[in-house]
Amino acid sequence: MRAIYGFCARSTDVPGEVAGFFQLPSPLAAHPDAPMGTFAKGRIAMAVGREGPVGRTPDGRFACVVDGEILNPGHVARRLEELGCPAPSQAAPDIILACRLAGKEELFREIRGSYVFAIADTVEERVTLGRDMYGTNTLYYADTPRGLAFSSSLAALARCAWVAKEISPDGLLSYLAGGYVITPHTLYRDISALEPGHITTLGGGERRDRCFFEFEPQSWQFMDTNGMTEDALVDRLEELLADSLKHRVPSKGRTAVYLSGGRDTTMLCGALRKHTDRDIAAFTLGLKGSHNDESHYADQVAEHLRLEHHLYTSCREI
Repeated sequence: MRAIYGFCARSTDVPGEVAGFFQLPSPLAAHPDAPMGTFAKGRIAMAVGREGPVGRTPDGRFACVVDGEILNPGHVARRLEELGCPAPSQAAPDIILACRLAGKEELFREIRGSYVFAIADTVEERVTLGRDMYGTNTLYYADTPRGLAFSSSLAALARCAWVAKEISPDGLLSYLAGGYVITPHTLYRDISALEPGHITTLGGGERRDRCFFEFEPQSWQFMDTNGMTEDALVDRLEELLADSLKHRVPSKGRTAVYLSGGRDTTMLCGALRKHTDRDIAAFTLGLKGSHNDESHYADQVAEHLRLEHHLYTSCREI
């Protein structure tokens, strides 16, 4: 993964420590020769770590940076063509930018992968932030009096000169109550986390939020089963699991999995054995003398599935 970060200043008086911290070129003028991985124009500057790709429109108005990956770029590109839109390259920033500019935000529901993105509009001087529908990756932002700053790294954003280093009472209470901080809160008062399945545009003193996906449980019934029987739903679940493995398991080398001995990892190992022909190595952490130790179940599963099994034992609870 490549962290993304950037800012949109409210004035041309951009403190040097902000641009310097983010390791961005000055955003006060266009930089046609900016190195791969950076974009700066007007009051906006963005970058993606390890000099990752930046999607750009030919006229230079829009740019996009992405932290994450898209597992089905070919499918999304074909869907754009079917809807009468020019087919983009299969690079993640170009796919995201094409979906957004075509006004086809419903296509974000069809994107498989984990990602967050930022799109800069240098004419209207706005930034659009987005997060995948399951919230696998996280994007943080701070809308401050001096400008908008954002990053997929909370630690990086917290060091920005525009952000006050003050604890958020809501974020702290959330952490103390549940052991984690509930979105959109963070532990910092000035920093928010973008909610999963949301696209937010900020700039010019305005904010527009759109939700392209959310879970909609109703009386604990799924709403998109279309009258399918339970057997048909089970078969469909297995099809989806097999398809997910196909997209996520590397095409080369050996496959390593964690096998606790519980139901979830046992099912995953079984699916890997059934739907792939990979050489699989399973790893288990046992808890010696604990009633929570399930390593003996893991050993039985590994033997049944013919997995290379590596068992490590801890002498105390973790």
